[in-house]
Amino acid sequence: MLYITLMLTLVGVLRGQDAQFSQLESHSFLNNAAYTGNLDSPGKIQLCYRDQWSKALDNRGLKRIMIAYQQSININDDALSIGISLVGDEIGKSAYRHTQVQMSGGYRLRLSYNRYRRQSQYLSLGLMAGALQYSLNPEEFWFGSQYDIPNIEINPDLASGELIPLERFRTDFILDYGVGLRYELSREDRFHFSTGLAVNHIGTPDISLLEIGSAELSQKWVFNLSSLLYLRDQLFIHPSLWLMSQRASQQAMIGSLFGVGGADSSDLGFSIGAHSRIVRDFDSYSFESMIYCIRLDLESFTVSLSYDDTKQRVERSDRNFNAFELSLSYSID
Repeated sequence: MLYITLMLTLVGVLRGQDAQFSQLESHSFLNNAAYTGNLDSPGKIQLCYRDQWSKALDNRGLKRIMIAYQQSININDDALSIGISLVGDEIGKSAYRHTQVQMSGGYRLRLSYNRYRRQSQYLSLGLMAGALQYSLNPEEFWFGSQYDIPNIEINPDLASGELIPLERFRTDFILDYGVGLRYELSREDRFHFSTGLAVNHIGTPDISLLEIGSAELSQKWVFNLSSLLYLRDQLFIHPSLWLMSQRASQQAMIGSLFGVGGADSSDLGFSIGAHSRIVRDFDSYSFESMIYCIRLDLESFTVSLSYDDTKQRVERSDRNFNAFELSLSYSID
């Protein structure tokens, strides 16, 4: 009983912190509902795949996939946006899975317009509602009582000695909510600045896989700053900062993309850059990884590829804890 209790306790602690994609600017609506519909076109379809820790966990690392659709509807100088996304991930031999269906909506209000400076200000409010489910397949578990000492091997046919039935653990679908704000300052196509603040998992849902005990998914606070500045006709810089806090874990991502290309979504463009991730776990801060990204805009298509070069290493391990991420999007005019 001790083994499975410890395992489920560890699962509860780990899942108290959200898994996430590294290309935060490309999927900002997942962390702040006010960014729903932050598009260069009326609609957009997005796909993203992330493969993390595969070499360290013998090809059973974290695999995460997302598919999403967003739509914006102009209402005079304002805009109404809606979006729906499906996110799923799986890790480990026991196939610990997380599935999330999320619907979000936002309203973008133009606060002011200066025609001489050709400058506009906007304020957006976004709401998110979704459903979460967690599951675990314990068929790959083994316990101390199943270790065959004479033959020096694991024998799954031996009694485990566990009181909890070793069947598939699965939560019901759990309701989840979030709310966000966003402020924008835009000067035609030459300069754009935005900042946002959001809180997710407002109800701190219980994600325990067992009827006994509980494992709350802690509220997650997200703050971000980003800007897009054209230095010349085709040369731009796109710096960003993201701060996230969830339970005892905090992290910061800061960096920039540098690129060439037109400001219009129908133009071709190319950008490359890097971000650094700094994390705080419990009582210490550390430099966790460098994230390198390359992006290609081909009229309505956008392809971006990133690689997390993890600087931290598990003690007494030289295994690779890096991550690979591929994002595709298609803009619908």
